[in-house]
Amino acid sequence: MLDGIAGRRLFWGLVATLVTLQLLLATQTELFGDEAFYWLESRFPDWSYSEIPGFVPWLNVLTTAVLPQHPFFLRLPFLLACWCLPWLGYALSFGLSQSTQAARHGALFTLILPLLGLTGVLAIADIWLVFFTLLAVFLWLRLLQTQSARPALLLGLTLMLAVNVHIRFWFVLFIALLAAAVVYKQKLFKLKPLWQITLPLTLLGFVPIVIFNIQQGFPLLEFQLGERNPWQFQLNHGWFFIGQIIITTPLVFYLCLLSLKKPQPNRPNLQARRFIQLLAVLYWLLYALLGFFSDNLRTNIHWPLPAYLLLLLVAAADVSHRLQLKRWAVITGGLAHVGLLMVFYGLLHLWPVDSNTHKQLINNAIGWQQLAAKTEQLQQPGQAVIADYFMTAAALSYYRDNTRPVAALPHPMNVKHGRQKQLALMGLFYQDSPQQPVLLVVEHSALKLSQQIGFYQQSCEQLDGLQLVDDLSIASGSKLYYFFVSNSGYCELPPIVYHDFADGEHRGWVVAEKNAQTQINDISQTGLSKPIKTRALSLGNNVLFRDLDPERYQRLSYSLKSHQNIQLQIHKDHKTITTRRFYR
Repeated sequence: MLDGIAGRRLFWGLVATLVTLQLLLATQTELFGDEAFYWLESRFPDWSYSEIPGFVPWLNVLTTAVLPQHPFFLRLPFLLACWCLPWLGYALSFGLSQSTQAARHGALFTLILPLLGLTGVLAIADIWLVFFTLLAVFLWLRLLQTQSARPALLLGLTLMLAVNVHIRFWFVLFIALLAAAVVYKQKLFKLKPLWQITLPLTLLGFVPIVIFNIQQGFPLLEFQLGERNPWQFQLNHGWFFIGQIIITTPLVFYLCLLSLKKPQPNRPNLQARRFIQLLAVLYWLLYALLGFFSDNLRTNIHWPLPAYLLLLLVAAADVSHRLQLKRWAVITGGLAHVGLLMVFYGLLHLWPVDSNTHKQLINNAIGWQQLAAKTEQLQQPGQAVIADYFMTAAALSYYRDNTRPVAALPHPMNVKHGRQKQLALMGLFYQDSPQQPVLLVVEHSALKLSQQIGFYQQSCEQLDGLQLVDDLSIASGSKLYYFFVSNSGYCELPPIVYHDFADGEHRGWVVAEKNAQTQINDISQTGLSKPIKTRALSLGNNVLFRDLDPERYQRLSYSLKSHQNIQLQIHKDHKTITTRRFYR
């Protein structure tokens, strides 16, 4: 199945299927929040950026200069990097084995890691980390074989670009140097082209990063190595190990484990195999162990992908070993890869959002065009638009054509994602008080309950009052936006809702003004509205309400027996405001 005509048909069938699904996702899916922000950074070219080195924004500068503004064209270079991986896998496996059969296996094995295809769709750094890791290892092996200037030059240029992709490539570089010192020993230090050509070019790659960080007080290191990491032991990282088996698929993971076996002495390029094995296992262990102390707020399950790909290429080099396992690994990994892309297409474009998990997977990549259209509808002639935080600002800047970039307010998400410093550097961190009314766009569903009252009161103070003028419910309440006009002279809070579901009953409360006539309805996904009985309660002593006037505000408690998801509609005097949808 892996060789001959059947093997070729399998390879090209997988390539065609995966490319088709990636094209569907890349052309039909709105920008993911981070993609939009990297595009926004590209409008302000710089040596580097506060949360990421410059490669991705630089690439976006080039892409937007020569191609139309559309998510597909922004993603095209990243897709091309992903589509190059089978040929890099072919070249690397051939270099390890001197066997065309093993090289074909290597190309096929690059298609059986499910997360690679999804990573390649997004215009973010991750696919370039994989691409440059494979290319650098290939060129390193070529340099060892020829000890000539050409591969040293190409390796230097590759590393010069790669160090500007993400700080995670610095770990690859350091581990690779350590692995090379262990495996090659004195030979490493006698390799003159490496030290005379490759090393100076690699160090040259760090120059823009150093210049930027010296000028700005080292924000990149402060965020990546400091702010985003608690550096306290976190037992819940234990799920990382189970997650790795699941996302690689069990048989592919097992094949990677078996590829760590010490190579037999009669194998070609024995040292090269040992080098790749050591690089891969040390890189995997870095995240496996540091994860107990580092960032647990962002998704990191895909970070070890380069390690798995390297180990699969080592497995491919042993062309006649474990053939039965390889067949089943290709079948299960390939099906999982295709299945994952199909599932994400369904989650994004076909199926209604019906759970918190579904919402969390897609929320940062839906609703931007609706939001831009609604903003244009509400914006008055000559009125400025301000966003709540970086993601809303970036998406509005992208989808509102031919307009100046939208600024963002101080917000907890700016700090969490290390974007506040960068917003300030781009002149898009809004700390002033407007002289004329501005339109404020707030993604209410991005705020935790504990953050909502504080954010709105801080914004009211900064913007001389806020009047709630409209709302926008995306995907039946999966995402919720509120629109305010500033300079109102008073602070109008949107619905602040606590919700819980247990034993077939939805319970909670809504903060409401005492002097307002307030009615709460449940609105179904078909649009039917049904009144809910409420009971007035005082604010009590909860620290959540420490900044609210108990003479002005109260809680309206509600309960509703239903096994369906619910979305509340608040009727206050002559105004109707929708809440986000609450899931069972």
